[in-house]
Amino acid sequence: MSGSALPGDHFVVGEIQRAHGTRGEVKVRVLSDNAERFQPESQLAVTCPPFTLTVQHVRAHKGALLVQFAEIATRTEADMLRGAWLSVAESAVPAPDPGSYWIHDIIGCQVNTEEGRPLGHVQQVLSTGANDVYEIKPDAGLGVTPPILLPATSEVIRDVDTTRRIITVRLLPGLIECMA
Repeated sequence: MSGSALPGDHFVVGEIQRAHGTRGEVKVRVLSDNAERFQPESQLAVTCPPFTLTVQHVRAHKGALLVQFAEIATRTEADMLRGAWLSVAESAVPAPDPGSYWIHDIIGCQVNTEEGRPLGHVQQVLSTGANDVYEIKPDAGLGVTPPILLPATSEVIRDVDTTRRIITVRLLPGLIECMA
């Protein structure tokens, strides 16, 4: 079930980890910084099969949430949701602050140096705590095999154009040369 596809216009806000108890409650790993997502009466899309769930009751439990959905009444029904993603429509999410970007807008962007040298494409965004790190799959002509890791700081990331899908960076001295 964990491989179920999300609609393209949705953001993941949680993952159902397992059933809890006998009355249909589920343990949810929260993947949203918006605490309102799981308040009673909130509606969340679930991936398999695609339908909407309504939060009936929620409580904190060991770093996660225990959620009772109005549509789920038994442990058997809750077990069927194990590994399902919970999401909300993109239209229900406010735009990011200026200078901030959704990860899905960064993944796949072409990365070029300020001098116009192509480095590759963003493969993934790693969260490290201090700042995100962009993992770049190097272009074949670069002569670099391992991924290039660039900190997502203003000193390195000089411009992000999500419309053209291009990120302009200032390389730290020796970064590419030490990887070749």
